[in-house]
Amino acid sequence: MYRRAAVLSQLFFLTDGGGTLHKNEGLHKKIVSAITATADKNEKGTHPFAILVGGGTASGKTQLRKEIIEKELKENFISYSLVDADEIKLLLPHYYEFLETAPSQAAALVHKESTYLRDLALEKLIQSRTSFLYEGTMAKSRNYLELMKKLKEAGFLIHVWIADVPLEVARKRAKVRENSTGRRVPESVIQNTHKQIPRTFLLLKKHVHTYQLFDTQAGYTLFFSNFHLDKKLYPAFLRKGI
Repeated sequence: MYRRAAVLSQLFFLTDGGGTLHKNEGLHKKIVSAITATADKNEKGTHPFAILVGGGTASGKTQLRKEIIEKELKENFISYSLVDADEIKLLLPHYYEFLETAPSQAAALVHKESTYLRDLALEKLIQSRTSFLYEGTMAKSRNYLELMKKLKEAGFLIHVWIADVPLEVARKRAKVRENSTGRRVPESVIQNTHKQIPRTFLLLKKHVHTYQLFDTQAGYTLFFSNFHLDKKLYPAFLRKGI
């Protein structure tokens, strides 16, 4: 197992005051600036938008984001910034070193750093009232409720998109991904994310302007939105949260 203490010693050093300062602070500023500079800031009197994309492990949320949401935004020449901790990992040089030395742990070893940068980017985008697309699991309800409060106070239009599949399908997809990439997601994480998504959605539902939930087993099947209800798939989605 790759020694986490060794990783921390590479990334941090002690300051004169006894605190810690990240050795990659300069890189971090460049990454956050790159993320937040990709969209136009909204003028006063207009509403920026936040599109929140969620889904449990191996639910197909990234494909939903790329093939449906981003495609539509680009076709309509709509400016936005993309915030995704997994995409941020790809901007960290040491992530590639970990892929060589500890491939099965590489993502976990830069998880805190990538989520730290994600949060910095979100704060900057909200403060500047810049429209963005944010992909995450949506499993941590408290974090999303706090984000919702900030977005509403800043005058954002909030849209939620969720990808979903039955748990057994997610397990099979996760296994296929593990075999191809070496990245293993523990069974407990798969179960927990799929359990938490329905709970988070029910808490967020009343705070957002629109919501669209898709089954991604074969293409994209809308099963719940402001104007649509699939009486079979939506109850099945909710049961996962019990």
